[in-house]
Amino acid sequence: MPIYKGKAADYFYEQKGKGEAIIFAHGLFVDHTIFESQVESLKANYTCYSFDLPGHGKSTFNPNGWTLEDMAEDFKQFIIYNDIKNPTLVGLSQGGMIFMRLAAGNPSFIGRLVLVGSSHLTEYPERIPLWKERIETFRKGHKNEIDAMIIGIQQAIVGKDFIENHPALREKELQVMKSNNFQAMIPATEAAVINRTDVGGKLENITCTTLIVVGTEDHATPREIAEEMKSKIQNASLAIIPGVGHHAPIEAAQLFTNELTAFLNHNAL
Repeated sequence: MPIYKGKAADYFYEQKGKGEAIIFAHGLFVDHTIFESQVESLKANYTCYSFDLPGHGKSTFNPNGWTLEDMAEDFKQFIIYNDIKNPTLVGLSQGGMIFMRLAAGNPSFIGRLVLVGSSHLTEYPERIPLWKERIETFRKGHKNEIDAMIIGIQQAIVGKDFIENHPALREKELQVMKSNNFQAMIPATEAAVINRTDVGGKLENITCTTLIVVGTEDHATPREIAEEMKSKIQNASLAIIPGVGHHAPIEAAQLFTNELTAFLNHNAL
């Protein structure tokens, strides 16, 4: 089982395929399997590394907590340790927040960048009380309450079509979300949401070709955030996927894979 020991966690990851490196990092509450369709499509031509972030899936976590910056540094050291040249970074939500920090701080280090349903901003202030309530629910540790909360989170962040017309995929994702270590979700939520800083002033340092992807039903990180990121990153394009919420890689797997593949093909390293 591949493990990389970082500051924030002992990271579990899967490595598949051969060729140029693509590193995938998921969002809060899900795990590396959200990119299964993309990895299966790309592994014939690329080496795909798909990670479980701290406290998620099979990765451990630092009980003292961590930051998005800590995780960015962990990924930087993973790339250096494995002598990976010009990797493409694909980050969903929290994963995108990590990778935009990595790319902004190391502009010559990254080949291409893909930000999916992500944000350079702090969390909306009006949402913070709800997130603190969720952290308290995790802290109490009552499984029935946590399961009900996770169902509510999923329904709030994915699109209507995914909820109504894809019951098997919806249930598969839900089981992943329910299977995380509840106590790990406390520092994970604090890192990704409560303590998240605004890095808008650093986005101009990102020089690699960048694709920003957002769904029209993404209420967690809506289109206006994606458009603002595009305006701040030097060489960025924007792909908008209709009828999709916060989890494009699973909600519209083929459409997202098509956008990703076209981006890779049109921006050869």
